[in-house]
Amino acid sequence: MAPDKATALCGVARNAAALLLALSRCDRRAADAAFSGVPFDEEGCEDAAETSYDAANAKLSGCPSCLNAVGLRMMIRSLDDAGNGSVYCASPGGAFLDGLD
Repeated sequence: MAPDKATALCGVARNAAALLLALSRCDRRAADAAFSGVPFDEEGCEDAAETSYDAANAKLSGCPSCLNAVGLRMMIRSLDDAGNGSVYCASPGGAFLDGLD
């Protein structure tokens, strides 16, 4: 919860939520493409999502000086990447399942 109204109106939380949603969409599109045999540039998609996040944050004003929007972006992408193993726990080639008889 924001400590005051000015911080709440800053907008970084909204941009962070949009970034997470965009990254999740990239993950989903990559998974769909893998099963369809269609090439998809997941890293390019995620980079574009980050660029949009940075551009949206550049337009903000009134944010607290302690805010580290770049650090937040890096943390969100890292958590998204780490979470993929939980969402897509079975590898298409069976690499994670080999030997589990």
